[in-house]
Amino acid sequence: SVACDCGFIIISIFLLVKVPIIREILFSIPMDDSLINKYLQFGAVAGALVFCVLNGNIIRKVLCKTKILSYVGRHSFTIYLVHYIIFWKLKLYDMGLMAYIILCLALTFVITLIFYEYVEKRLTNYLIGLIMRNENKQ
Repeated sequence: SVACDCGFIIISIFLLVKVPIIREILFSIPMDDSLINKYLQFGAVAGALVFCVLNGNIIRKVLCKTKILSYVGRHSFTIYLVHYIIFWKLKLYDMGLMAYIILCLALTFVITLIFYEYVEKRLTNYLIGLIMRNENKQ
């Protein structure tokens, strides 16, 4: 419905404004640890976001056709595993904000691609084969 599509846009803007890096870029508010202990809040907002996507018409059609989101969806578990380590380790080096963001995104992309192709995909195929062999024996 249109209400869910509008809700998606409003909730997305709310989530973006809550992220410290975005606040620094848009409003020059220095980064801090404001996201610590706010997992419940972000979980509730993310749940509302998913609800809006599932029940919206326009947003769902747009998201399903986007190649970047398709890539992120396929590699989401690997991105989840590596992004925090990369962001945390690079934070130790003194660099500008834009260099930090670009380097974090680039390294996350490259390491995710390597890990997905050489570990996750092969392990998934191996485990599926193992399960199929066990099912055929029974």
